[in-house]
Amino acid sequence: MWDNLQDRVKNDTLYKRHLERSFKGTVQEQNEEADKVNSGFYEKNTDWKKTQMPIVSPIQMNKQEQDIAELNSLTKATLGVSKVHGIGVIALRDIMKGEKIYADRMSKLYHIPYGSFGKLFPEVRKIILERWPHVVSNEGFIYPDARLLSFMNHSDTPNYDPVTDCALTDIPANSEIFEDYRIVENWKEIYPWIEDKDVV
Repeated sequence: MWDNLQDRVKNDTLYKRHLERSFKGTVQEQNEEADKVNSGFYEKNTDWKKTQMPIVSPIQMNKQEQDIAELNSLTKATLGVSKVHGIGVIALRDIMKGEKIYADRMSKLYHIPYGSFGKLFPEVRKIILERWPHVVSNEGFIYPDARLLSFMNHSDTPNYDPVTDCALTDIPANSEIFEDYRIVENWKEIYPWIEDKDVV
């Protein structure tokens, strides 16, 4: 989690877009908004009526709010039908070059009341409801329910680096995410079907 909202606004791409949808402002305006929140502006100016969705620092969040923020921030890809081979990893939204994808993230148990699911981004909510329909009865769920990296297909021109867990190029939403199996030690023995070309 980010230490303060200002850092998150500057560095978390998904949250920037979330703020853009909430405040319809520039990044500078969003940073100024974050400063106001962190300085207690809205608490001190009780006459000011905030009409947009309230933004709070992760430090001020309760456990449920932290879980929702975590899912919204880290859920960037999912399993889907690959145009190359079987199952692949598909981007849920536009991912920028250098952005972390969290493809190697391990499963975690969440308990979020169904009444709070509206706070999840639509693409995140859709995945959870498809995988764990009993959440409508306020049951817990596991996310991710699969290690995405285990299903990632190979490409000679990858758009993902498993070492840094970052995108090597801009990846449009609904595009497949690929790694280069040839960076794995003894890849020729493990993946004999891959042509022996120089690794870029």
